[in-house]
Formats: sequence, structure tokens, C-alpha cells
Amino acid sequence: MDILIQAAIECAQDQGAKVIEAYPLKTEITKLLPFEHFMGIESTFERAGFKVVTRWSERRPVMRYFC
Repeated sequence: MDILIQAAIECAQDQGAKVIEAYPLKTEITKLLPFEHFMGIESTFERAGFKVVTRWSERRPVMRYFC
């Protein structure tokens, strides 16, 4: 997943993006359902440099990467 996030960051930067937003899941609270694996997890986005800006719920952070 880390490689895909980095590729998405590079692609967005190439297109002039200033901010990238992600909506991963916090998995420390509960296990992921099978369909939730496609959304990514919070810790993976943190490693890529994304920061939590707010939370929709305890499990759903809104994260941003500032280019």
C-alpha cells in the first residue's frame, strides 16, 4: 500500500495538487471487514506524511498531505 500512496502523491503533485485528502480507517479499534481493506489504514497514511485534520467518527479520520 505504501508504494501506491507514494505513486498517488507523485501523480497529484505532477498535476499541480497543493493538498491531497484521504479517508482511511483506524484499525486499532476493531478488525476490518473484507471490503474495508481497499480504503487503507491510518498508520499507512501517517508513514507517507499525511496528518489527521478531523475525524468523522472514532474509526474514520480525515487526513491531508500538503504538497
